[in-house]
Amino acid sequence: MNNFLRSIPAFCAIIIVTCFMWANMSCKQDHCNAVNCLNNGVCHDGVCYCPANYTGVYCQTPRRAVFIGSYTVRVRNGNVLHPTLYSVGIAAAMDTVVTDIAIQNLLNYFTSVSAYVSHDSLYIPSQQTQGKSITGSGYLIRPPGGSNAPNQVAISTSVTDLSGGGTSQETDTLQ
Repeated sequence: MNNFLRSIPAFCAIIIVTCFMWANMSCKQDHCNAVNCLNNGVCHDGVCYCPANYTGVYCQTPRRAVFIGSYTVRVRNGNVLHPTLYSVGIAAAMDTVVTDIAIQNLLNYFTSVSAYVSHDSLYIPSQQTQGKSITGSGYLIRPPGGSNAPNQVAISTSVTDLSGGGTSQETDTLQ
C-alpha cells in the first residue's frame, strides 16, 4: 500500500504533463493553411518565399514586371540631359521564358535588344544586330522608402561597330 501511495504523485504528474502537451500541440495553428503560394513558392509561418524569378505576396508576379514600361533617358554617363535625349521601352519578350525582356530603342539606335532579368538586375547577352555588336547589364533603382516615384533603370552597354568603327561605352539612366 505504501508503494501505491508513493506512485500516485508520479502518476498524476505524468497525466498532467501529457494533458498539457496535448493541449499545447492542438492549439498550434497552421498559418499556411489558407495561404496559396504560386509559381512553386513555399509557405512558412504564413509567408510565401518565392523562387528567384517571382515576387509578390503570393509569388504571383514575374520579377521582369518591375522593369516593364516606358522610360525617358535623362542621364547619360552621369550628366543630366536637357532636353531629354530619347525614350526607351521595356517589354516582356514574345517567348515563354518568364525572365526574358526586349528593350526597344536602346541608345536611340537599336530597334530591339534581347535581355533577361535576374532579381533586380538585367543582362544583355552579346548579340549582333543592325551592323553592331552589343552587350551590357543594368539594375533597378527603387525610389527611397515608401515613395510613389516610379522605378528607374540604369543600363551600361558596350557597342562595337562591326564595320570597324570602334567601340563605345555608355551608361544611361532610364526614368
